[in-house]
Amino acid sequence: EEEEKEEEEEEEDKLEDRKRPNDEPNTFIDDIFGGETASIVTCLRCNRESMRREKFLHLSLEIPPMFLPKPPSFSHQQGGGGGGKRKGKRKGRGGQQQEAQRIAEEKRREKEREREEEERKKYTLIDHRTLDDDDEKTSKATLLGCFRHFSSPELLCGADAFFCEACISNDFGLTPASKQIIFHSLPEVLCVSVKRFTAFQKLTLNVDFEEYLDLSSFVLNEREKENAYYRLFGIVVHQGSMGGGHYVAFTKKLTNSLSSERGVWYYSSDEQLQGGSLKKVMGSQAYVLFYERVERGEGEEEKGEKGEADETKGVKKEEKEEKKEEKK
Repeated sequence: EEEEKEEEEEEEDKLEDRKRPNDEPNTFIDDIFGGETASIVTCLRCNRESMRREKFLHLSLEIPPMFLPKPPSFSHQQGGGGGGKRKGKRKGRGGQQQEAQRIAEEKRREKEREREEEERKKYTLIDHRTLDDDDEKTSKATLLGCFRHFSSPELLCGADAFFCEACISNDFGLTPASKQIIFHSLPEVLCVSVKRFTAFQKLTLNVDFEEYLDLSSFVLNEREKENAYYRLFGIVVHQGSMGGGHYVAFTKKLTNSLSSERGVWYYSSDEQLQGGSLKKVMGSQAYVLFYERVERGEGEEEKGEKGEADETKGVKKEEKEEKKEEKK
């Protein structure tokens, strides 16, 4: 009876966790695409932690700043056209004022960055991730690098200082804090977009991504770490510029498909549909990526099967060559 009671309580807890903010049960969309992030703020004065969980259906990841090109500079036109000298001088003075304001704003931001950098040196940020040595930063942009950037701890100080309830009683008020966003739970289907559009331009740099994605290092809940292994089954590519363009997609038969074409890639562009390949997919500038949850180690099994198939082909080739030699 006690075991049954515990099971009922667990089911109730699961149902409570799966409820949306308006206390309605999840829809099938939530069940497929719904995950949950955990925003953890740690006061660096008293080490008190506070956590807020937030549901998501889709993730939008920024490319790490170190790989971004510098925004284009806009030159101010000095003087006017054929409207007379006086009008030209007014435009020139206005342009000079705008340029002076821009320079002053850049200096202010630079001072603020320097001050924040000095503040960062005083504190050790709290990192709840379990990154391996293989997760070190690379010299090129990758999807895993975008996840690292998304989940990296940041310092809250100055104007962004944290209002710690525990420190209020000690008259400290606003305090520096470490903030980090990681995953509390992950969805069955992970939908991720790479932020390729800025206020100035479209980012066309390549962001490398993998067919199999392991996000266990970014998961807070230990039980969810085993459910953090994914396989790519679709991407959307934007062809064009900021002014306009065209979307194409690469899709793959899902693992639960009963078709003999399971695992085959397709390329689609409007009404055009043709066969694709994993090589073309991995060489594309992906804008949106879709991953399905699979059993851990499935990628290694496929690689092993492929290796065995290649080995079998090699053996057969050698046998054919031996038969040819015998005939000769």
